Amino acid sequence: MSNPQRNQHARNGDQSGMQDHVSIYVQNILHGVPTARPEHSIFRVRRQLRGVNEKAYEPEILAIGPYHSGNDKFKFMEEQKLRYVKRLLWRRREGSVDKYMPALRSMEQWARDCYAEAVDLSQENFLAMMLIDGLFLVELFRKNSIKELRDEDDPVMKEDWIRFCLPRDLVLLENQIPFLILEELYGLTKGPEEHSELIDVATRYLNFQHRPSGEVNYMTDYVTFMDCLIDSSTDVELLRAAGIIKNYMGDDEAVAQMFNKMGDYVTLSNFYYDDIFRRLNAHCKKRWNRSMAKLRREHLHSPWALLSISAATMLLLLTVAQTVLTYLAYRNEGKKG
Repeated sequence: MSNPQRNQHARNGDQSGMQDHVSIYVQNILHGVPTARPEHSIFRVRRQLRGVNEKAYEPEILAIGPYHSGNDKFKFMEEQKLRYVKRLLWRRREGSVDKYMPALRSMEQWARDCYAEAVDLSQENFLAMMLIDGLFLVELFRKNSIKELRDEDDPVMKEDWIRFCLPRDLVLLENQIPFLILEELYGLTKGPEEHSELIDVATRYLNFQHRPSGEVNYMTDYVTFMDCLIDSSTDVELLRAAGIIKNYMGDDEAVAQMFNKMGDYVTLSNFYYDDIFRRLNAHCKKRWNRSMAKLRREHLHSPWALLSISAATMLLLLTVAQTVLTYLAYRNEGKKG
C-alpha cells in the first residue's frame, strides 16, 4: 500500500474512532430523555405576566409544594402545618406516618412529573413535603366542614387575617401539590362518620360557587374594555366625574396604571363588548363627529369658553346682519337715484 493510501486509511480510522466516541456520548444523552413527555399540570407563571405584578403570583403566608418552599416568611404557617399533622395523628391514635408512606412512594415519580419545572429535592425531602402539605390541607378542609374537630387555640381557624389570606394562597397557580395526592391522603384519613368527598370539603372551604356552563370571560372582557377607555389620569377623572367609576384609591394616575397593567398579555375570544367597539369606531370615523369632538375639546372645555364662543357667534351674526342691511339700504338708494 502506498504512503498516500496508508495516510488516508489512518485518517479514516481516526475519524471512525472519533465518530464512535461522539455516537456513544450522544446515545447517553438520548438515553436520559423519556420516551413519552409527561403531562404537566402545575406550572410557573409566564415571565411576561409575572412582570406586570410580581406579588400577584406569590403566596402571602402559606407555601404549598416546591416552588415557594423554604422562604422564611412562611415560617409561622410551616409550624401550623406540623401542628395539624400532629393533631391528626393524635386523633387517629397513630404514633407515626408509616401508614401513608407506601402510597406516596408509589406516586413519587408521577407527582414529580406533574411539575413543569424539575423539582430539585431528594426523595426524602420531596416525600416529606408531599406528606406534610397534603395532610395539612385535608385536615384544614375537614376542620372547616366539621366544627367539632376545631381546636380552641387554633390560630388558623380563629385569626381573621389568616382566614382571609389562606384561600387566596391556595388557588395560586404555582402554589399547588397534585390533587390525586390529596385524594389519596384524604381517603387514608377519612373516618367512618365522614361521608363528604374531598372535592366537596375543598370547594366548601374555598367558597367556590357553581360555574355556569360555557366560556365566561366577563372579567377579562371588562378589564380590556376599561383599558381601552383609560390611558391617563385625565380619562379616569372624566369617568369619575360622569359617575362611571368610583376611585377609592385616591389617585387617578394609580387607577389608570392599574387598568393599563391588568390588560397586558390578556388573550380575548368571543369578546363581549365587540358590538360596542364596532359602533364606537364607526361613530369616531365620521368627519362631522370628529370635528364636533375637537371643537368641544379645544374650545368648549369650560363654561367661560362656551360663553365666549356664544358671544363671538352672536357678534358674527350681528356683523353679518349689519352688512346685509347696509347692502340693502345702499341698493335701495341706488334705485331711487
